[in-house]
Amino acid sequence: AQGFPVDFRADLYALGIVMFEMATGRPPFVHENPAVMLMNQLTMPPPAPSQFNPGLDGQLEALILQLLAQEPSERPGSAGQLARQLAILADKTPIIPAETGKYRADIIPRVPLIGRDQALSELQQLWVHAQQGVGHLVLVPGVAGAGKTRLVTETSLPARVGRGQLIKGHCREHGALPYQPLMDMLDTAAQQLSESQQAALPSELKHLLPSFASEIAYFGNGNQNEAKLRLLAACGRLLRQVAQHHALVLVVEDAQWIDFASLELFTYLAEQTSKAGILLVITYRPEEVEANADLDNALKNFERYPHSSVVEVPLLNEHQVERFLRAALG
Repeated sequence: AQGFPVDFRADLYALGIVMFEMATGRPPFVHENPAVMLMNQLTMPPPAPSQFNPGLDGQLEALILQLLAQEPSERPGSAGQLARQLAILADKTPIIPAETGKYRADIIPRVPLIGRDQALSELQQLWVHAQQGVGHLVLVPGVAGAGKTRLVTETSLPARVGRGQLIKGHCREHGALPYQPLMDMLDTAAQQLSESQQAALPSELKHLLPSFASEIAYFGNGNQNEAKLRLLAACGRLLRQVAQHHALVLVVEDAQWIDFASLELFTYLAEQTSKAGILLVITYRPEEVEANADLDNALKNFERYPHSSVVEVPLLNEHQVERFLRAALG
């Protein structure tokens, strides 16, 4: 769907879909609109299977989520490796021999997170606070390729395996609609509400959410400033309602491309994080943020919040690069 080369790891993903449905009785992504379902599949992590089957074994759940990783390099390195993992889960000694042969340069094994111990520790501690009802805003600047996504992925692992809720949104450099990254995230959050809570969502919010837009007729009449205030309040209330049941990790990736409407909404939500168990993480490339532009000013304001932190992701030094290559290449 994204035009990337396809290899055997696409089959592993397909197997993850089958295993998810076997474990829960439903596919990981469900929507009456196939286009919306495909978009969710491309941009959102799968829900934890234990949300639908609380008795599911934790190790099996972790394996299913590994198979469904959006990044192919995060899936098992081969069918043989997967077979050995399944044999271990079944409490049987793996009878499949370890693979030998020529090293495949196109498959880089998953390596430990290197050079990020302090940053990971800080983020994990903030996640613990979020579980206790104390939210926080975290800014994660780093140049392209520095490892921001990997750091956030490691931080959010507890939420991904059922001890919270991870919702991720991506800002797009081209073709994004106003509010799009946040509305994709809020649409996911709204699915966690009861039917009565969903019915109570105001029309200003519902008409922006893909799962609810077809249910209402919205004409945008009335005072636009008042409508915007109702929208801001509704977004904050929605997230607080979800956070009452599960602590939330909200991840906004590539904020250097955020549109003005979304930035306005994120600014409001950033002020609300301390009032609920919400860990709001914003990643961005500082070299692509124009000085004194709207985003630059907003980031400077965020840094002044008492419940905010900046966790920088610098490039690895020479020693750390050497450790990475040794772990990756053996």
